[in-house]
Amino acid sequence: MSSIGLIVQALDRDLLCTTDPICRRSREGLADIHRGMKDELLPGLQEAANGANLIARKQGSLADGLNDLASGLSQAERGADRITEGQRLLRARLGQMADGTSQIAENAEAFAPGIKDLIRQTKELAQNLETSESYLRTVNRQADTPEAGGFYLPASALDDQRFAYARSVFLSPDGRVARIQVTGDSDPLSPDGLRRFEESQAAAENALNRTRLEGATVSGTGAAGLGADLNRYLYEDAKLVLAAVLLIVLLLLIIALRSLAAPLYLLASVALSCAAALGLTTLVFQGILGHDIQFAVPVITFVLLVAVGADYNILLMSRMRENGTTLTRGAVAEAVTLTGPVITSAGIIFASTFIALLTSPVVTLVETGFAVAAGLLLDTFVVRSLIVPACAALLEDHNWWPARQIRNPGLKGTQIRKASSA
Repeated sequence: MSSIGLIVQALDRDLLCTTDPICRRSREGLADIHRGMKDELLPGLQEAANGANLIARKQGSLADGLNDLASGLSQAERGADRITEGQRLLRARLGQMADGTSQIAENAEAFAPGIKDLIRQTKELAQNLETSESYLRTVNRQADTPEAGGFYLPASALDDQRFAYARSVFLSPDGRVARIQVTGDSDPLSPDGLRRFEESQAAAENALNRTRLEGATVSGTGAAGLGADLNRYLYEDAKLVLAAVLLIVLLLLIIALRSLAAPLYLLASVALSCAAALGLTTLVFQGILGHDIQFAVPVITFVLLVAVGADYNILLMSRMRENGTTLTRGAVAEAVTLTGPVITSAGIIFASTFIALLTSPVVTLVETGFAVAAGLLLDTFVVRSLIVPACAALLEDHNWWPARQIRNPGLKGTQIRKASSA
């Protein structure tokens, strides 16, 4: 491929030359020159040379050689004319390109001041962007801090009488105490109200972290605050109350029965009856009626049921203890028979008293009355009548452990016969 062909091929691949009309037309002129040389001039000269060679070597007739020579020269002439036309077009286009380049050079001097202003403005824009970036980074670092919150209050609002009145209600005269009022759409003494109060107080305490008010004290008041304090006190004191009640009742049972084995399962039976009563209360009021259990109900129910249940058990086991450290299944049946009417009557009367609380409009009294009545009935007809006698009959003499057991071999049959005759 000739040099002109390579130039034409390179210009065909140049996108800038394709978009520039002057370069595109110059490329067309070079293409015409290349095609004239390749298709007509060079083939014509080759044909003329071949004809001359034929004449020189006397190969073929003179007429054929002359015809080939004339045809080749004619084709070469056409190629030369085409090349001349392409050169003329290329020369014209190059002249236009030179004129355009001169105009660009002349206008470049006019562009120079504008370019200098553009460079100066670009530097100023870069400096302003750096300042903006620094400010935005500072805002980003402070966006997660509690100080980023708040609201804007114009100075003119301080002179408004309405704001002055509100300020006296929500701010102390010395400005060291502020009141925040939080309202809800549920009962403040309900579990939802108590949770809302605790969440609000926790949010207020968290908002003071890493601020100038970090050491401030957040206190809650109102109905929800009172209920939350009572709930917290009962929850914190419930563990102490439950432990103290169980320990005191256990000590009383040990002293009254003078043993360790019987008091342990007696106390466990009373605690299980109390748990069953609270479970039944939760099923009825919370599962069926849709009322949440009030926070005071479990503690009051536990104290009453453990105390009353322990009394009934002491009465029953004291009857069994009358025979000393010897206890047979007949003696257990005799004790249940003798103490049954008294304990059952007392349990029914006591339960009826608490059943009367079901007519109260106060939900806490209603739930407490139901729980205590259910626990008393369970203790009277299940624990005292079935569970405790069964445990005593299984353990027999071991109920009074660690007391020393003195047993007459013939006493067992005698007591069984006595219980049968009774």
